[in-house]
Amino acid sequence: MIRFLLAACLAAAPLSAGAEISVRWAEGRLALENRSRCDAGPFEFILDLRIAKPRLRFGAPAFTAEEGAGWIAATTPPGSGAMVLTVALRDLPAGERIALALDVEDAKGAPAAALSGAVAAVAFGYERSDAPLDAEGAATLRGFGCLG
Repeated sequence: MIRFLLAACLAAAPLSAGAEISVRWAEGRLALENRSRCDAGPFEFILDLRIAKPRLRFGAPAFTAEEGAGWIAATTPPGSGAMVLTVALRDLPAGERIALALDVEDAKGAPAAALSGAVAAVAFGYERSDAPLDAEGAATLRGFGCLG
């Protein structure tokens, strides 16, 4: 009986491994794609520009959702000149993606060509996965919970 209850609890609980979110920046557009075989959510996506080189900031308006807007639960829109964007997602099912048009500019107000060094992160309950965007504007966030 105890084994059955333990198995039932484990089956109902989120798993702490397996989720993989691909992040890619190109030409003013940030795409997040769930490349795992399980749904990942709810979670928060954070883009932190504070350590990016050259120094970057968000313009106004900071972003618009171009794809997958239905998965967005809430946002903390940064004001002009801010350096952190937080987007709360209801879910991001396996194979689904979200694309955001972002207004990111350098210290002189010119559009940012790259986000190299910016940090992408997902927060899933008490778990967090962070990765810097590489020179091609890509990062992979792994190791946070899967649903289902």
